[in-house]
Amino acid sequence: MTEDFHIIIDFDSTFVKVESLEKLAEIALDRRPDKNAVLKEISGITAQGMEGKIPFAFSLEKRLKLFSFNKSHLRRLVSDLKETVTESIRENSDFIFSNRNSIYVISGGFEEYICPVVVLAVPAQRLHRLAPEMEWAPAGATEWRRPGYVPGAPRGRRPTRQAGYPC
Repeated sequence: MTEDFHIIIDFDSTFVKVESLEKLAEIALDRRPDKNAVLKEISGITAQGMEGKIPFAFSLEKRLKLFSFNKSHLRRLVSDLKETVTESIRENSDFIFSNRNSIYVISGGFEEYICPVVVLAVPAQRLHRLAPEMEWAPAGATEWRRPGYVPGAPRGRRPTRQAGYPC
């Protein structure tokens, strides 16, 4: 193939078999008694966003208000996501690697858990995400974010940019 082509791959449910933010919620909510109800609500919000019924930024904000997560949750998520790479990506890994400079991966998720999975196949600069970088909590904090606060988004501003954020 010539370098005149580009392939765009969605991360969630295409590069990996799961919706990554829902998987993060599943991990983070593990010990909460209302886990199933919250996961169902998150799944419903995800579906509304995917169907275009609500804007992506609103969908992201609503889902993030329902749970908090920490560094150990993200480490587990990265490990789990590496195990859920789709068969299509695995079967075409030689083609993807050979053409990695013509392939882009897009996502509505966060760099902190997507880049460690994607860089196994394509360069990090080929990943474009809609979510901002996470705001790191001060040393000693147990949670990365406050409930209802979108990591990396300055207060009073939208959490996403139309052009997205490269890694």
